[in-house]
Amino acid sequence: MITRFIKRKIYPSRWNGLEHHTRPWGQSVSYFRENHIDCFPHRVRLVSVIRTAATGLLTSLMIAGCVSGNTRIMTENIHTLEDDQAPTIVINHYPASPNCPPQTEPVLFVHGATFPGELSVGYKIDNQSWADDLNEACFDVWAPNFAGYGQSEAYTAFNRRIDTYEIPGRSHEVQQQLSRAAEFVQNQAEVEKMSIIAHSWGTIPAGEFAATNPGLIEKLVLFGAIGRREGLAAEVVLPPTQLITIESQHDRFVQDTPQNHSPVMDEAFLEDWGLLYLASDLHSGQRSPPSVEVPTGPLADIGAAWGGAFPYDPSQIQAATLLIRGEWDRLSTDEDNAWLRSSLSSAKKVTDIKLPAGGHLMHLETGRFDLREEVKMFLLGEPETED
Repeated sequence: MITRFIKRKIYPSRWNGLEHHTRPWGQSVSYFRENHIDCFPHRVRLVSVIRTAATGLLTSLMIAGCVSGNTRIMTENIHTLEDDQAPTIVINHYPASPNCPPQTEPVLFVHGATFPGELSVGYKIDNQSWADDLNEACFDVWAPNFAGYGQSEAYTAFNRRIDTYEIPGRSHEVQQQLSRAAEFVQNQAEVEKMSIIAHSWGTIPAGEFAATNPGLIEKLVLFGAIGRREGLAAEVVLPPTQLITIESQHDRFVQDTPQNHSPVMDEAFLEDWGLLYLASDLHSGQRSPPSVEVPTGPLADIGAAWGGAFPYDPSQIQAATLLIRGEWDRLSTDEDNAWLRSSLSSAKKVTDIKLPAGGHLMHLETGRFDLREEVKMFLLGEPETED
């Protein structure tokens, strides 16, 4: 086992020189046309006009896949995975630089509970996303959106199609979608193994998948991992979905930062990201206030884990595993990661890193460069036997 606390490296400000073209709330759609804002050339259909006066904040909101010239989503290739007995899911492919030699193992990114991969690993801040950084290190990155997120089929539509009803998006169900994505990547990349980077709740289905497919996973990165906590499993009746507003996401994004510390997220970034978040659900503007509908299965999984009923057995994971988080992370504490460390008894190697000045969403914060560097070093390192 290796446990480290990483001292912060000093980077020049990546925010200097940003020219944000964020339209003020309520301004007309013509703002984009008059200012010649560059929209996304990729094939993601994020173009919609949402008209609402629900809160007084938005009177005519254009979400056109472009909000700022430097902060944007970029997806090179989009693939649709259809199944008659399961929801249709979309997987985004961010290919490695054409100058790279073929990488032995591609990277599969598993998103968290409330927003899809293109707003996480694929989201560009100052013209660079986490996927870009991995691409420059010659990794192909594949990011599936699970049912109910982004362009993947919503559970409400799928449940109507097969005439079923249950709490959607539980780990055991999502890891089946992950299995479909992994099989697709195997066939497309012509590889036997791959590595996984998972964030937040996504570490649960990713861990379950790695535990049940030990021969498929080369390396496993659990970023902001959910651990088991001892407590009484509360009997909570959940609706099938929940609605997430921009305001609630904003509050969640900044809640880990201590009050006496300078912000680790730029306000212009938060506004840009929020508009694109609404665009990920084409029905968001029909609600008051505008909001994104996501499955509640992740809430049920986290509730079970924190009630002592962890959804899978980490001792079945054999891949070398990196546990990494920010020091302020309230959802992935020292105790959570200590439990995971001790439970990963069959892993070839377990490395535990806590990064300074970061929260649960460190991949979108100013400390993201530290996170990216540590993950790259882990993925590029040679497979090792257990210490």
